[in-house]
Amino acid sequence: MRIVGTLPHPRFRIVVYELDKHLYVEFEAGPMKQGYKWPKAKMNSLGTVQAAMDEDFLLAVEERFNAMYADMKRLLDAQDQ
Repeated sequence: MRIVGTLPHPRFRIVVYELDKHLYVEFEAGPMKQGYKWPKAKMNSLGTVQAAMDEDFLLAVEERFNAMYADMKRLLDAQDQ
C-alpha cells in the first residue's frame, strides 16, 4: 500500500492509498477513522476520487463521524459510572 495523495477538506483529513486492485480512501476526524475501498476499474486516480466525492457524500461521511463520536462518548461515559 502506498500513499497516492491527500485531498483538502476543512473538517477532516482525507488520504488516498493505492492497493493492487483498489484505491483505499481514509477519512480521519479526531480519534475516529472511516475507510472506503474502491476498485481501480471505477476509481483509478486521485482526480477521479476527488471528482466522485460530492457534497452529499462528504455530508454522509461527516454524519457517520458524528454517530461514531456519540457511540464512543456513550461507551466512555458508561465506564466512568
